[in-house]
Amino acid sequence: MLFSAPAENGSEDASGPDPDGSGVDAALLPADLNGRAADRPRLSVVIPTRNEERNVEPLLAGLGEVFDAARTEIIFVDDSDDRTAGLIAVGALTCPVHVRLVQRPPSARKGGLSGAVVIGARHARGDWVLVMDADLQHPPETAAMLARTSVR
Repeated sequence: MLFSAPAENGSEDASGPDPDGSGVDAALLPADLNGRAADRPRLSVVIPTRNEERNVEPLLAGLGEVFDAARTEIIFVDDSDDRTAGLIAVGALTCPVHVRLVQRPPSARKGGLSGAVVIGARHARGDWVLVMDADLQHPPETAAMLARTSVR
């Protein structure tokens, strides 16, 4: 799924309490995992995950090969009960693309997959948002081809 990112990301969503009225729970802010932020990303790749520890390493390796690191960011929104988040953090160290991670505790997993997509899109800084699964059913090359075709 590819869509244009909204100009403002401040409306309410299913992310939980909203103490400052920003629309985003402060506890659900993304952690910067590798400090490789693009100045102004053109594309934000949002990847909701739940217990994907087997797929994280090949996924990040593939994404790092096919996306332009200067114009792309990756945002994982993780609802896992396994080692997925830790493996995302390890994989981000060698990924040339900027990687951020939002970990949702069980109490903040409202909306399931769609709630995770909303949170990822809300934190997206790119002009376009591409949502993809972490299960490698659609390889990173396919996502990159879609992005190149749509984001010209």
